[in-house]
Amino acid sequence: MRIRRLLEMGIVIALASCQGDGIDTAALADGIANASGTDVMSSDGIDATDATDATDGNDGTDDSKVKECPPPTGQRPAAIAEHAFVWDPIRNRYIAYGGNPEFPVNCTGVNSYIGETWAYDPECSQWSRIESDGPSPRGRAKAAYVESLHGMLVFGGRFREKGADGFAPYTLYDETWMLELNSDTWYRMAKGSVAPSARVNSSVIYDPVGDRVILFGGNTSTSGASYSPLNDVWAWSAKDDAWTRLTTSGPPSARLFASAAYDPVRHQMVVSGGGDANAFLGPFLGDTWGLDLETLEWTQLDSGANGAPDRRFWGRMVYVDSLDSVVLFGGHDDLQLGNRNDLWKFDLGVNGWSALQLNDSFNKPGNGFCDFPKDFAIITPGTPERRSSHGMVIDPATETIYFHGGKTDCGLIDDLWSLKVDGLEWYDEEPASVGESCLRFTEPQFCQGHCL
Repeated sequence: MRIRRLLEMGIVIALASCQGDGIDTAALADGIANASGTDVMSSDGIDATDATDATDGNDGTDDSKVKECPPPTGQRPAAIAEHAFVWDPIRNRYIAYGGNPEFPVNCTGVNSYIGETWAYDPECSQWSRIESDGPSPRGRAKAAYVESLHGMLVFGGRFREKGADGFAPYTLYDETWMLELNSDTWYRMAKGSVAPSARVNSSVIYDPVGDRVILFGGNTSTSGASYSPLNDVWAWSAKDDAWTRLTTSGPPSARLFASAAYDPVRHQMVVSGGGDANAFLGPFLGDTWGLDLETLEWTQLDSGANGAPDRRFWGRMVYVDSLDSVVLFGGHDDLQLGNRNDLWKFDLGVNGWSALQLNDSFNKPGNGFCDFPKDFAIITPGTPERRSSHGMVIDPATETIYFHGGKTDCGLIDDLWSLKVDGLEWYDEEPASVGESCLRFTEPQFCQGHCL
Protein backbone atom coordinates (compact mmCIF):
# COMPACT_ATOMS: atom_id res chain seq x y z
CA MET A 1 0.00 0.00 0.00
CA ARG A 2 1.00 3.60 -0.34
CA ILE A 3 2.85 5.48 2.39
CA ARG A 4 -0.04 7.97 2.37
CA ARG A 5 -2.37 5.21 3.61
CA LEU A 6 0.11 4.34 6.33
CA LEU A 7 0.39 8.03 7.22
CA GLU A 8 -3.37 8.21 7.69
CA MET A 9 -3.23 5.13 9.94
CA GLY A 10 -0.50 6.82 11.99
CA ILE A 11 -2.64 9.92 12.44
CA VAL A 12 -5.55 7.83 13.71
CA ILE A 13 -3.27 6.00 16.14
CA ALA A 14 -1.73 9.24 17.38
CA LEU A 15 -5.04 11.07 17.76
CA ALA A 16 -6.23 8.32 20.08
CA SER A 17 -3.64 9.55 22.58
CA CYS A 18 -4.73 13.22 22.42
CA GLN A 19 -5.57 14.80 25.76
CA GLY A 20 -8.01 17.65 26.26
CA ASP A 21 -8.60 19.69 23.15
CA GLY A 22 -4.96 19.99 22.05
CA ILE A 23 -2.90 17.55 20.02
CA ASP A 24 -0.31 15.44 21.83
CA THR A 25 2.31 16.51 19.31
CA ALA A 26 4.91 13.96 20.35
CA ALA A 27 2.43 11.11 20.02
CA LEU A 28 1.23 12.46 16.70
CA ALA A 29 4.73 12.64 15.23
CA ASP A 30 5.58 9.19 16.62
CA GLY A 31 2.42 7.77 15.15
CA ILE A 32 3.31 9.06 11.72
CA ALA A 33 6.85 7.71 11.82
CA ASN A 34 5.93 4.35 13.38
CA ALA A 35 3.11 3.67 10.96
CA SER A 36 5.27 4.29 7.91
CA GLY A 37 8.61 3.03 9.16
CA THR A 38 10.02 6.08 7.38
CA ASP A 39 10.70 9.71 8.22
CA VAL A 40 7.92 10.76 5.87
CA MET A 41 8.05 14.38 7.06
CA SER A 42 11.75 15.06 6.70
CA SER A 43 13.15 18.57 6.60
CA ASP A 44 13.99 17.99 2.95
CA GLY A 45 10.32 18.30 2.11
CA ILE A 46 9.92 14.77 0.68
CA ASP A 47 6.36 14.11 -0.44
CA ALA A 48 5.42 10.84 1.19
CA THR A 49 3.06 9.98 -1.65
CA ASP A 50 6.05 9.52 -3.95
CA ALA A 51 7.37 6.63 -1.88
CA THR A 52 6.12 3.04 -2.09
CA ASP A 53 6.42 -0.01 0.09
CA ALA A 54 7.84 -3.35 -0.89
CA THR A 55 4.55 -4.60 -2.32
CA ASP A 56 4.21 -1.85 -4.93
CA GLY A 57 4.52 -3.10 -8.46
CA ASN A 58 3.38 -6.60 -7.42
CA ASP A 59 -0.17 -6.01 -6.26
CA GLY A 60 -1.71 -5.76 -9.70
CA THR A 61 -2.89 -2.18 -9.19
CA ASP A 62 -2.32 0.67 -11.63
CA ASP A 63 -0.82 3.56 -9.65
CA SER A 64 -0.76 5.79 -12.73
CA LYS A 65 -4.54 5.96 -13.21
CA VAL A 66 -6.22 9.36 -13.15
CA LYS A 67 -7.52 10.55 -9.80
CA GLU A 68 -11.21 9.91 -9.27
CA CYS A 69 -12.87 13.22 -8.44
CA PRO A 70 -16.14 13.42 -6.53
CA PRO A 71 -19.23 14.77 -8.31
CA PRO A 72 -19.23 18.58 -8.53
CA THR A 73 -21.17 20.27 -5.74
CA GLY A 74 -21.07 23.85 -6.95
CA GLN A 75 -19.72 24.88 -3.53
CA ARG A 76 -17.46 27.90 -3.46
CA PRO A 77 -16.35 30.32 -0.73
CA ALA A 78 -17.58 33.88 -0.81
CA ALA A 79 -15.31 36.64 -2.02
CA ILE A 80 -12.86 37.02 0.84
CA ALA A 81 -9.82 38.89 2.14
CA GLU A 82 -7.82 38.90 5.38
CA HIS A 83 -7.92 35.07 5.49
CA ALA A 84 -5.27 32.60 6.69
CA PHE A 85 -3.99 30.00 4.23
CA VAL A 86 -1.48 27.19 3.56
CA TRP A 87 -0.64 24.59 0.93
CA ASP A 88 -1.22 20.97 1.97
CA PRO A 89 1.60 19.05 0.19
CA ILE A 90 0.36 15.59 1.21
CA ARG A 91 -3.20 15.91 -0.11
CA ASN A 92 -2.21 18.50 -2.74
CA ARG A 93 -4.73 21.21 -1.92
CA TYR A 94 -5.02 24.84 -0.88
CA ILE A 95 -6.53 25.51 2.57
CA ALA A 96 -8.14 28.82 3.58
CA TYR A 97 -9.59 29.77 6.97
CA GLY A 98 -11.58 32.76 8.23
CA GLY A 99 -11.36 36.26 6.83
CA ASN A 100 -13.73 39.09 6.03
CA PRO A 101 -16.32 38.58 3.24
CA GLU A 102 -18.04 41.96 3.64
CA PHE A 103 -17.65 44.38 0.74
CA PRO A 104 -16.26 47.83 1.57
CA VAL A 105 -18.63 50.78 1.38
CA ASN A 106 -17.10 53.82 -0.31
CA CYS A 107 -13.67 52.20 0.07
CA THR A 108 -14.18 51.88 3.84
CA GLY A 109 -14.00 48.40 5.28
CA VAL A 110 -17.04 46.76 6.84
CA ASN A 111 -16.60 43.93 9.33
CA SER A 112 -18.32 40.58 8.99
CA TYR A 113 -15.75 37.99 10.00
CA ILE A 114 -16.31 34.29 9.41
CA GLY A 115 -14.87 31.08 10.81
CA GLU A 116 -15.27 28.91 7.73
CA THR A 117 -12.54 26.56 6.49
CA TRP A 118 -12.29 25.64 2.81
CA ALA A 119 -10.11 23.38 0.67
CA TYR A 120 -9.45 23.70 -3.06
CA ASP A 121 -8.33 20.63 -5.05
CA PRO A 122 -6.57 21.85 -8.24
CA GLU A 123 -6.60 18.40 -9.83
CA CYS A 124 -10.40 18.17 -9.54
CA SER A 125 -10.96 21.97 -9.82
CA GLN A 126 -13.26 21.78 -6.83
CA TRP A 127 -13.82 23.62 -3.58
CA SER A 128 -15.10 21.77 -0.51
CA ARG A 129 -16.13 23.09 2.90
CA ILE A 130 -14.32 21.55 5.87
CA GLU A 131 -16.82 20.98 8.66
CA SER A 132 -15.07 20.96 12.04
CA ASP A 133 -15.58 23.00 15.18
CA GLY A 134 -12.61 25.30 15.34
CA PRO A 135 -11.62 28.89 16.04
CA SER A 136 -14.34 31.49 16.36
CA PRO A 137 -14.81 33.85 13.40
CA ARG A 138 -11.84 36.17 12.85
CA GLY A 139 -9.69 37.85 10.24
CA ARG A 140 -6.07 38.89 9.89
CA ALA A 141 -4.79 35.75 11.63
CA LYS A 142 -1.61 34.15 10.28
CA ALA A 143 -0.96 30.53 9.35
CA ALA A 144 1.94 28.21 8.60
CA TYR A 145 2.07 24.59 7.43
CA VAL A 146 3.76 22.39 10.04
CA GLU A 147 5.44 19.58 8.14
CA SER A 148 6.11 17.21 11.06
CA LEU A 149 2.45 17.22 12.17
CA HIS A 150 0.82 17.67 8.76
CA GLY A 151 -1.15 20.57 10.14
CA MET A 152 -2.06 24.20 9.60
CA LEU A 153 -1.05 26.29 12.63
CA VAL A 154 -3.03 29.53 13.05
CA PHE A 155 -2.23 32.34 15.48
CA GLY A 156 -3.91 35.63 16.37
CA GLY A 157 -6.60 37.52 14.50
CA ARG A 158 -9.33 39.98 15.33
CA PHE A 159 -13.13 40.21 15.54
CA ARG A 160 -15.81 42.86 15.81
CA GLU A 161 -19.53 42.31 15.46
CA LYS A 162 -21.06 43.26 12.13
CA GLY A 163 -22.83 46.58 12.43
CA ALA A 164 -20.79 47.70 15.45
CA ASP A 165 -19.88 51.35 15.76
CA GLY A 166 -16.84 52.13 13.63
CA PHE A 167 -15.00 53.39 16.71
CA ALA A 168 -15.72 50.28 18.77
CA PRO A 169 -12.55 48.33 19.67
CA TYR A 170 -11.70 45.02 18.08
CA THR A 171 -11.21 41.87 20.08
CA LEU A 172 -7.68 40.60 19.38
CA TYR A 173 -6.71 36.96 19.92
CA ASP A 174 -3.59 35.34 21.32
CA GLU A 175 -4.91 31.84 20.63
CA THR A 176 -3.02 29.10 18.81
CA TRP A 177 -5.00 26.56 16.76
CA MET A 178 -4.11 23.68 14.48
CA LEU A 179 -6.10 22.10 11.69
CA GLU A 180 -4.88 18.49 11.49
CA LEU A 181 -4.99 17.89 7.76
CA ASN A 182 -5.56 14.14 7.57
CA SER A 183 -8.75 14.17 9.60
CA ASP A 184 -9.51 17.86 8.89
CA THR A 185 -10.07 18.44 12.60
CA TRP A 186 -9.34 21.62 14.53
CA TYR A 187 -7.50 21.53 17.88
CA ARG A 188 -6.67 24.29 20.36
CA MET A 189 -2.91 24.32 20.96
CA ALA A 190 -0.41 25.79 23.45
CA LYS A 191 -3.08 26.25 26.10
CA GLY A 192 -0.62 26.16 28.99
CA SER A 193 2.10 28.14 27.26
CA VAL A 194 3.21 31.72 27.42
CA ALA A 195 2.25 33.17 24.04
CA PRO A 196 2.88 36.24 21.91
CA SER A 197 0.61 39.13 22.79
CA ALA A 198 -2.72 39.22 20.99
CA ARG A 199 -2.12 40.69 17.54
CA VAL A 200 -2.98 40.79 13.85
CA ASN A 201 -1.04 41.03 10.58
CA SER A 202 2.16 39.44 11.82
CA SER A 203 4.54 37.49 9.54
CA VAL A 204 5.07 33.74 9.97
CA ILE A 205 7.10 30.91 8.41
CA TYR A 206 7.78 27.27 9.27
CA ASP A 207 11.36 26.33 10.10
CA PRO A 208 11.71 22.61 9.19
CA VAL A 209 15.18 22.33 10.71
CA GLY A 210 14.00 23.42 14.15
CA ASP A 211 10.49 22.01 13.59
CA ARG A 212 8.98 25.29 14.72
CA VAL A 213 6.88 28.19 13.53
CA ILE A 214 8.58 31.60 13.61
CA LEU A 215 6.43 34.71 14.13
CA PHE A 216 7.61 38.27 13.59
CA GLY A 217 5.94 41.59 14.35
CA GLY A 218 2.32 42.51 13.81
CA ASN A 219 -0.11 45.02 15.28
CA THR A 220 -1.52 45.09 18.83
CA SER A 221 -3.87 48.06 18.46
CA THR A 222 -7.55 47.31 19.06
CA SER A 223 -8.49 50.50 17.21
CA GLY A 224 -9.55 50.56 13.60
CA ALA A 225 -7.98 54.01 13.24
CA SER A 226 -4.41 53.46 14.44
CA TYR A 227 -1.61 50.90 14.46
CA SER A 228 0.77 49.74 17.19
CA PRO A 229 3.43 47.77 15.28
CA LEU A 230 5.91 45.32 16.79
CA ASN A 231 9.27 43.80 15.83
CA ASP A 232 9.49 40.95 18.35
CA VAL A 233 10.18 37.34 17.32
CA TRP A 234 8.57 34.21 18.76
CA ALA A 235 8.93 30.48 18.07
CA TRP A 236 6.28 27.77 18.52
CA SER A 237 7.81 24.32 18.99
CA ALA A 238 5.96 21.43 17.36
CA LYS A 239 7.65 19.03 19.78
CA ASP A 240 6.74 20.93 22.94
CA ASP A 241 3.55 22.68 21.78
CA ALA A 242 4.83 25.86 23.41
CA TRP A 243 5.83 29.39 22.48
CA THR A 244 9.21 30.95 23.35
CA ARG A 245 10.27 34.52 22.78
CA LEU A 246 13.55 34.73 20.86
CA THR A 247 16.17 37.39 21.49
CA THR A 248 17.48 38.62 18.15
CA SER A 249 20.11 41.20 17.22
CA GLY A 250 19.87 44.10 14.77
CA PRO A 251 16.12 43.80 14.04
CA PRO A 252 14.25 45.77 11.38
CA SER A 253 11.87 48.51 12.42
CA ALA A 254 8.53 47.53 13.93
CA ARG A 255 5.97 46.67 11.26
CA LEU A 256 2.78 44.90 10.25
CA PHE A 257 1.47 43.71 6.85
CA ALA A 258 4.97 42.50 5.87
CA SER A 259 5.53 39.63 3.41
CA ALA A 260 7.59 36.64 4.57
CA ALA A 261 9.01 33.34 3.28
CA TYR A 262 11.47 30.67 4.42
CA ASP A 263 14.83 30.36 2.63
CA PRO A 264 15.93 26.71 3.06
CA VAL A 265 19.37 27.19 1.52
CA ARG A 266 20.53 29.79 4.04
CA HIS A 267 18.16 28.73 6.82
CA GLN A 268 16.69 32.19 7.19
CA MET A 269 13.37 33.96 7.42
CA VAL A 270 13.01 36.59 4.68
CA VAL A 271 10.77 39.59 5.47
CA SER A 272 9.93 42.39 3.04
CA GLY A 273 7.91 45.59 3.06
CA GLY A 274 4.88 46.26 5.21
CA GLY A 275 3.84 49.35 7.09
CA ASP A 276 4.59 51.06 10.40
CA ALA A 277 2.45 53.31 12.57
CA ASN A 278 1.80 55.44 9.45
CA ALA A 279 0.44 52.52 7.42
CA PHE A 280 -2.90 54.23 6.83
CA LEU A 281 -1.41 56.91 4.61
CA GLY A 282 2.22 55.92 4.12
CA PRO A 283 4.96 56.04 3.27
CA PHE A 284 5.03 52.26 3.40
CA LEU A 285 8.16 50.14 3.75
CA GLY A 286 10.25 48.69 0.91
CA ASP A 287 13.25 47.13 2.64
CA THR A 288 14.02 43.38 2.75
CA TRP A 289 15.56 41.58 5.73
CA GLY A 290 16.85 38.12 6.61
CA LEU A 291 16.79 36.50 10.05
CA ASP A 292 19.46 33.81 10.43
CA LEU A 293 17.62 31.07 12.32
CA GLU A 294 20.84 29.69 13.82
CA THR A 295 22.46 32.88 15.11
CA LEU A 296 19.21 34.90 15.39
CA GLU A 297 20.96 37.84 13.73
CA TRP A 298 19.02 40.12 11.39
CA THR A 299 20.66 41.41 8.20
CA GLN A 300 19.27 44.00 5.82
CA LEU A 301 19.39 42.25 2.45
CA ASP A 302 18.11 45.20 0.43
CA SER A 303 17.24 48.78 1.34
CA GLY A 304 14.51 49.10 -1.27
CA ALA A 305 16.16 52.19 -2.71
CA ASN A 306 17.04 51.13 -6.26
CA GLY A 307 15.58 48.49 -8.53
CA ALA A 308 13.22 47.15 -5.87
CA PRO A 309 9.42 46.91 -6.05
CA ASP A 310 7.51 50.04 -5.08
CA ARG A 311 6.95 50.27 -1.33
CA ARG A 312 3.88 48.27 -0.33
CA PHE A 313 2.01 46.39 2.35
CA TRP A 314 -0.13 43.24 2.27
CA GLY A 315 1.78 41.63 -0.60
CA ARG A 316 2.59 37.91 -0.48
CA MET A 317 5.80 35.92 -1.01
CA VAL A 318 6.81 32.28 -1.54
CA TYR A 319 10.18 30.60 -1.98
CA VAL A 320 10.87 29.00 -5.39
CA ASP A 321 13.56 26.32 -5.34
CA SER A 322 14.50 26.38 -9.04
CA LEU A 323 15.12 30.12 -8.86
CA ASP A 324 16.66 30.14 -5.36
CA SER A 325 14.51 33.22 -4.93
CA VAL A 326 11.45 34.47 -3.16
CA VAL A 327 8.67 35.56 -5.50
CA LEU A 328 6.44 38.51 -4.55
CA PHE A 329 2.99 39.21 -5.98
CA GLY A 330 0.63 42.12 -5.44
CA GLY A 331 0.08 44.25 -2.39
CA HIS A 332 -0.92 47.90 -2.01
CA ASP A 333 1.58 50.65 -2.83
CA ASP A 334 1.68 54.24 -1.56
CA LEU A 335 1.69 55.71 -5.09
CA GLN A 336 -1.05 56.35 -7.64
CA LEU A 337 -1.98 52.79 -8.58
CA GLY A 338 -2.66 51.38 -5.11
CA ASN A 339 -3.45 47.69 -5.48
CA ARG A 340 -0.89 45.90 -7.64
CA ASN A 341 -0.60 42.74 -9.75
CA ASP A 342 3.11 42.87 -10.49
CA LEU A 343 5.38 39.86 -10.03
CA TRP A 344 8.93 40.16 -8.67
CA LYS A 345 11.72 37.85 -7.58
CA PHE A 346 14.36 38.47 -4.95
CA ASP A 347 17.48 36.46 -5.86
CA LEU A 348 18.85 35.19 -2.57
CA GLY A 349 22.23 34.40 -4.13
CA VAL A 350 22.94 38.04 -4.89
CA ASN A 351 20.34 39.76 -2.68
CA GLY A 352 18.74 41.72 -5.48
CA TRP A 353 15.24 42.32 -6.87
CA SER A 354 14.20 41.98 -10.51
CA ALA A 355 10.79 42.27 -12.14
CA LEU A 356 9.29 39.14 -13.66
CA GLN A 357 6.10 40.90 -14.81
CA LEU A 358 5.07 44.52 -14.22
CA ASN A 359 1.52 44.02 -15.53
CA ASP A 360 -1.08 46.79 -15.00
CA SER A 361 0.06 50.41 -14.94
CA PHE A 362 -1.48 53.72 -13.85
CA ASN A 363 -3.30 55.66 -16.54
CA LYS A 364 -5.72 58.32 -15.24
CA PRO A 365 -6.36 59.79 -11.77
CA GLY A 366 -9.62 59.32 -9.95
CA ASN A 367 -12.47 61.82 -10.02
CA GLY A 368 -12.47 61.94 -6.24
CA PHE A 369 -12.19 59.66 -3.24
CA CYS A 370 -13.15 56.13 -4.24
CA ASP A 371 -14.29 57.34 -7.68
CA PHE A 372 -12.18 55.64 -10.35
CA PRO A 373 -12.67 56.27 -14.08
CA LYS A 374 -13.11 53.15 -16.18
CA ASP A 375 -9.65 53.69 -17.70
CA PHE A 376 -7.96 54.30 -14.35
CA ALA A 377 -5.35 51.65 -15.24
CA ILE A 378 -3.90 50.16 -18.40
CA ILE A 379 -4.80 46.49 -18.14
CA THR A 380 -2.41 43.65 -19.01
CA PRO A 381 -4.63 40.97 -20.60
CA GLY A 382 -4.60 37.49 -19.14
CA THR A 383 -3.42 38.51 -15.68
CA PRO A 384 -5.20 38.51 -12.31
CA GLU A 385 -6.91 41.60 -10.95
CA ARG A 386 -4.74 43.96 -8.89
CA ARG A 387 -5.07 43.05 -5.22
CA SER A 388 -3.78 42.96 -1.65
CA SER A 389 -4.56 40.79 1.40
CA HIS A 390 -4.87 37.72 -0.82
CA GLY A 391 -3.91 34.08 -0.39
CA MET A 392 -0.70 32.89 -2.07
CA VAL A 393 0.91 29.44 -1.77
CA ILE A 394 3.25 27.27 -3.80
CA ASP A 395 3.07 23.58 -4.63
CA PRO A 396 6.80 22.84 -4.43
CA ALA A 397 6.47 19.53 -6.27
CA THR A 398 5.23 21.19 -9.48
CA GLU A 399 6.38 24.78 -8.77
CA THR A 400 2.87 26.01 -9.34
CA ILE A 401 1.86 29.13 -7.38
CA TYR A 402 -1.81 29.65 -6.44
CA PHE A 403 -3.46 33.00 -5.75
CA HIS A 404 -6.88 33.37 -4.11
CA GLY A 405 -9.19 36.22 -3.19
CA GLY A 406 -8.12 39.53 -1.70
CA LYS A 407 -9.02 43.21 -1.75
CA THR A 408 -9.29 44.95 -5.12
CA ASP A 409 -10.29 48.40 -6.36
CA CYS A 410 -13.76 46.87 -6.76
CA GLY A 411 -14.13 45.47 -3.26
CA LEU A 412 -13.40 41.79 -2.68
CA ILE A 413 -12.77 39.07 -5.22
CA ASP A 414 -13.58 35.33 -5.28
CA ASP A 415 -11.27 34.03 -8.01
CA LEU A 416 -8.37 31.57 -7.90
CA TRP A 417 -5.42 31.71 -10.31
CA SER A 418 -2.37 29.55 -10.80
CA LEU A 419 1.04 30.41 -12.24
CA LYS A 420 3.55 27.92 -13.57
CA VAL A 421 7.00 29.18 -12.59
CA ASP A 422 8.46 27.51 -15.67
CA GLY A 423 7.19 29.84 -18.39
CA LEU A 424 5.31 32.24 -16.08
CA GLU A 425 1.96 31.27 -17.61
CA TRP A 426 -1.22 32.36 -15.85
CA TYR A 427 -4.30 30.13 -15.56
CA ASP A 428 -7.69 31.38 -14.37
CA GLU A 429 -8.70 28.28 -12.40
CA GLU A 430 -11.84 29.77 -10.79
CA PRO A 431 -12.99 32.92 -12.61
CA ALA A 432 -14.20 35.85 -10.53
CA SER A 433 -17.92 36.52 -10.18
CA VAL A 434 -17.29 39.83 -8.37
CA GLY A 435 -14.43 42.22 -7.67
CA GLU A 436 -12.94 42.69 -11.15
CA SER A 437 -12.43 45.93 -13.03
CA CYS A 438 -14.62 46.17 -16.10
CA LEU A 439 -11.77 46.54 -18.60
CA ARG A 440 -10.27 43.24 -17.49
CA PHE A 441 -13.54 41.55 -18.40
CA THR A 442 -14.72 43.27 -21.56
CA GLU A 443 -14.16 46.05 -24.12
CA PRO A 444 -14.22 49.75 -23.10
CA GLN A 445 -17.46 50.50 -24.97
CA PHE A 446 -19.30 48.10 -22.66
CA CYS A 447 -18.00 49.65 -19.44
CA GLN A 448 -19.96 52.33 -17.59
CA GLY A 449 -17.39 52.66 -14.84
CA HIS A 450 -14.24 51.16 -13.38
CA CYS A 451 -15.91 48.12 -11.82
CA LEU A 452 -18.25 45.55 -13.27
